[in-house]
Amino acid sequence: MQGKSFTHGKRGLSSLMGTVILTAATIAIVIPASLWTGSLATIFTRYENIEIKNAYVVNSGGYYVVNIEYVNTGSSPTSIDSVLLNGVPYSSYTPHITLAKNLGTLPLICKTGASKSGKIIIPPSAADPSGNILTDGVTLVVTLHTTGGKDYSTLVVLGVVSVDSMTQKGSDDQGSKQMKIINGSITGPQYELGIYSVDWDWQTIPDEAMWVIAARVDWPKPRPDIKVILDWWSLHPPWEGPDGVNYIRTAADLNYLEAQLKSVNTNYYWGIIFIEEEHYRIHINFNDDVNTTWFGERMLGYPLYLAEVPSATRDQWLDEMFLRMVRGFYNYFHPMTNVGIGVPDSAITPTWRAIQYYYGNPAFAFIQENYDFILAYAYTLNLDDYKANSAIYYAQLDQYFPNQKKFWILTRIWSDWPPEKQAAWQEEAIALEIKSSLDRQMVVMEAIQGSPPFTPQWQLILKGRQLYESGAPYYEEYVEGENLLTGQIGRTYGWVNIELGEKKLSPHF
Repeated sequence: MQGKSFTHGKRGLSSLMGTVILTAATIAIVIPASLWTGSLATIFTRYENIEIKNAYVVNSGGYYVVNIEYVNTGSSPTSIDSVLLNGVPYSSYTPHITLAKNLGTLPLICKTGASKSGKIIIPPSAADPSGNILTDGVTLVVTLHTTGGKDYSTLVVLGVVSVDSMTQKGSDDQGSKQMKIINGSITGPQYELGIYSVDWDWQTIPDEAMWVIAARVDWPKPRPDIKVILDWWSLHPPWEGPDGVNYIRTAADLNYLEAQLKSVNTNYYWGIIFIEEEHYRIHINFNDDVNTTWFGERMLGYPLYLAEVPSATRDQWLDEMFLRMVRGFYNYFHPMTNVGIGVPDSAITPTWRAIQYYYGNPAFAFIQENYDFILAYAYTLNLDDYKANSAIYYAQLDQYFPNQKKFWILTRIWSDWPPEKQAAWQEEAIALEIKSSLDRQMVVMEAIQGSPPFTPQWQLILKGRQLYESGAPYYEEYVEGENLLTGQIGRTYGWVNIELGEKKLSPHF
């Protein structure tokens, strides 16, 4: 009998082993390859994309101030590590160019979906190493360079608008308003309108209104293109002083209000107002035992503050507490949305109680440097009141807030005005405020009292914007003719069709 061949058995074993080894090798290759392919898919589906939403330049005190707003619309965070102007690093220019706001510290992390804003402050006669001077009429290409190696650019034209020149009287400057850059395209001035103090579920916002200041956190937008600013007075706890003002007295007041504000969905809002008419410096009325925090800032009653600063007066204590309030609010909300504050005429016009009374100088300086927008209102009664007060107020706004976006609440008769004040109000005063506000590209807003439908004043606002854009004859003095805004015939002012030539009449009725 022939025995089994060891060689024959070995050949059979080698075939089996070859199959096993081949299979194992295939698995060893396929699994890492699959993981590698999956990682590639993850890498290539994650990307950065800085979208420049808006850019514009103003001339303030001889300096060009370039304002830029941008957001990372990609799926991956990135960082801006350098800024170039016409292809040259900003730091190479002399005199030195300064970056501010979010661009003030580089590299700047740009998380997905987070809106950012920056300022580029260019001194007079700034030049690159080749001697190219940044001056009026120069097209400036602003480039944001990221750590991902990508460049994102937009452009502005230097010297297109001067803050000072915006106050000129007459309509011959219509073509010299500042140019805005929207998604890289140069457009003309944007004369925007809005509605102030929208309440509850109003769904009848006029089509021309692009802005809304909402008094309720849960206000539903009737159109997706409306930009909403939250005026959060509805979040106040039920405390009230004897004069009807919501003073802040206890740690519980501060803690309650902070918790309510932290519950706000900031993604819904273009901005949030710190205060409008309440909670200025004058409304801080802390009890002596207050010892708590407000958005990370320590808040103390006066006796406890003396332990920190033994020589502090009560005024110095109020200054410091209000500074901490506006700073804490800003530091918390600004990474998520724009932050603004109310600046009424009584706060900055010299004839009134002025800055120290409302803000304190330390807080006011912080607001000027950091806050993104302001809410302004004067309620002009007539031409005389405009010249004596409102015109000065506009000039103060130019001086104190050259770089902030501004929203103007238009004059009207308020129901709580005394009869003599109501009798002094003239409808033509609307023209003075519309013209002065649009000169500065403020958003003109109608203040709503009660519920829709909207008052006839909205139609006057629309007509006023049309007259402004058309360059209709405009007078800040009494003339004889037909008022093109109100239809009044006789001695009037604003946009007027003169019937008696250029004859100017006495500034008295």
